[in-house]
Amino acid sequence: MKQYKLLAILFLICIFGLGFASDAKIIGYYRKGEPLNEEWIPELGRRNETDYTAVFFGKDIFVDLNGGIRRLLGQREMNQVIRLNNDQLTELMEMPADEGVIRKEAANTAVLSHYLSDRGIPFLVVLPPDKLRASDQKEILPSGYEDFSNVNIDLYKQALQDSGVAVLDMRSEMEKDGIDQYSYFFTTDHHWTQEAGFYTYRKIGDYLKENTDVRLDEATFKEENYRKETYEDCLLGSWGQRTGRLFSGADDITLYVPLFQSDVENLTFHKRGQMDEAVYNREYIREGHPDFIFDAVFDATDQFVHYDAVSETKIMTICDSFGRVVNPFLILGGESLRFQSIYRSAEIDAALIDSQEPDVVIMMFSPWYNLGKPDSFAFTLPGVLR
Repeated sequence: MKQYKLLAILFLICIFGLGFASDAKIIGYYRKGEPLNEEWIPELGRRNETDYTAVFFGKDIFVDLNGGIRRLLGQREMNQVIRLNNDQLTELMEMPADEGVIRKEAANTAVLSHYLSDRGIPFLVVLPPDKLRASDQKEILPSGYEDFSNVNIDLYKQALQDSGVAVLDMRSEMEKDGIDQYSYFFTTDHHWTQEAGFYTYRKIGDYLKENTDVRLDEATFKEENYRKETYEDCLLGSWGQRTGRLFSGADDITLYVPLFQSDVENLTFHKRGQMDEAVYNREYIREGHPDFIFDAVFDATDQFVHYDAVSETKIMTICDSFGRVVNPFLILGGESLRFQSIYRSAEIDAALIDSQEPDVVIMMFSPWYNLGKPDSFAFTLPGVLR
């Protein structure tokens, strides 16, 4: 009987200890009014219950233990995240987006393209791949699962091409070059790596050279002109945070640091220095948030000037967080870069375009997160469908 009483006492101590510690955290959270830095929080109905889950004391440890046990048992799913047969994590697009919605999004993109074309400004849509490659889903996906991400991309791409919009499909570019696209993605996240960003930047430069009068600095395309700076096992991406390190592992982050002079000013944050100083935020690695190493303002709007630029090209990009690993190279390739978040697409109007006077506009975004979401294509231009 004594051992049962002891176990009961220890159980109560554990329960009340975790409860009191979590109470202290939730009180501190409400008192300070700071936003929660959480990639994924289960919605539990009432706000206080959801917030309590987000700050629960020791939550990461419990998630790790849960993920570790699931991996030992050979389970492939946890918190809506799937561990593929190549050990990459993903979240599935279980149903295709509404075809009419995607066609409207493509039509609105075409309106933007034609508006720019009438003003002599080249426009290019760069389509990143989704985590899953269409050709090998049966081999990569665990049995019983299906994904429709590439169906959405194909529909959007075809609708753009039918409207005469220039498209650079990075899926086919990687396949043509014999590149394993999975190696260009973080294991624990939906984002692509800076190696993918550099590859895509060079593809953009090649396209512009072959199809337009726009030129980027060709010295910035040479890999030998950069030093690679790698931080090992430092990133637990949004999907890894939902499953824990024991289920997913962790990712390295590699930065490309120019070996040439690159005096860059971030006009939004009033930072100036060499590109890696003005664009990369190494302090976030020390603070435990390496996913913010690329300038966090890349999710809103941002302006850069490259004072050492060889090319006089002014670039405007419309993108989401997939632009974080490509924009640093575009900054180097021209004289200036204006970034506009696709999540604030309604801000893109005639006044904005006229004020920037870009030589080229590049649209690039995660198809998984944007296709089927009309707000990402709600440009304020004549002819845009509402």
